[in-house]
Amino acid sequence: MSGRIDRLSPLTGALLWTWATIAALCVAFFVVLIPTDFPTSGAALYTFSLGGLAFVFAAFAAVAAQATLHSRGVYISSLAALVVAYVLRGVGDATGTWVTWLSPLGWQEKTAATGGQHWWVLTLPLIAGLTLSGLALVLNGRRDLGSALIQSSGGPAEASAMLKSPLGFALWLHRPTQIAWLAGSVVLAVMMGVLAQDVIDAFTSNQQIADMIGANVDHPEDAFAAMVQLYIALIGFGYAIQAVSTLRREEAAGRLETVLSGARSRTAWLGIQLAVITAGLVVIVVIASATFAACTALSMGSGAELTRLFASGLAYLPAELLVLGLAALMFGAFARYFSVLWGYYAVVAFLAFLGNAIKLPSLLVDLAPTTHVGDPPQGPVETAGLIVMSVAALSHSSQ
Repeated sequence: MSGRIDRLSPLTGALLWTWATIAALCVAFFVVLIPTDFPTSGAALYTFSLGGLAFVFAAFAAVAAQATLHSRGVYISSLAALVVAYVLRGVGDATGTWVTWLSPLGWQEKTAATGGQHWWVLTLPLIAGLTLSGLALVLNGRRDLGSALIQSSGGPAEASAMLKSPLGFALWLHRPTQIAWLAGSVVLAVMMGVLAQDVIDAFTSNQQIADMIGANVDHPEDAFAAMVQLYIALIGFGYAIQAVSTLRREEAAGRLETVLSGARSRTAWLGIQLAVITAGLVVIVVIASATFAACTALSMGSGAELTRLFASGLAYLPAELLVLGLAALMFGAFARYFSVLWGYYAVVAFLAFLGNAIKLPSLLVDLAPTTHVGDPPQGPVETAGLIVMSVAALSHSSQ
């Protein structure tokens, strides 16, 4: 940093590039909405509200990057912030109180792009994003170069026997990621399950909300459960991509070269890593689905739907394994472009929640693996789709 580039330049450049990317995505999203039933002003407001949401979380990630030394700390912090934001919005919506205004997701909802169109709400994410960006720049100027505000404690001087084994090292490597995504999914499952009856009552008392999510008059709880299970599935997608990205980081940092310098082959090493990642994915899906099913049953005062709710969460497992297989394929064949998967993740999330709602062409909606699961428990599970995705997942992983 002794030349013309000062220490704030990298972060400033990253923020500017991120803002430009968000702007470009907003333009593309608005173009997609034009042929739909959205009125032009509503489409513009909805686009700006999503852009504001991205603006806030990008700025938060910039702050987290100053506090933590490794990228996984940023991932974990951002995931925690997203879960908290979603829970606050859920509590506010279920109780009809001001709590919704504490969440950036609530701000996006309060713009009411399909209703009263409250443009002034966009000032909230703008102010929050600029404030967090400024805070990130201040923290960046105060911390030591190459360090973080939160210093990690040193590990033991010598590794344990378990850690020296391939399996033990893989478990240690992926433990932080697994714990973070599992915690996020469980918190989401508990909060949504506990609030299930309140949310369902809100559906039944507001026909506009019920129509928006496609709730069935006889079984409104199915629409709520399907929405939550979709969120849990997206958490599984995110875990799979981040876990495999850890392998990419190990390779880019040169640590993998040391591991493979002995008799161990790259194929054997990757096989153990993918086995641990897959086991972690299954644990996350099973525990989150079981937690949501149990909390929902307690909230509704009936255990009749317990098994069905749990099974609806497991139905997304083949889709999650497919994303894991795709991530493994990208790491093995196109490692340099692995970050593209995060863009795909964003596209899948958009298509899963809004693809059918805004009547996008089926060819686009089919790009999301969740489309081929069905809509359990609100709709039937597409068995053929699950079989195809399971086979594709195994194929991608083996390649």
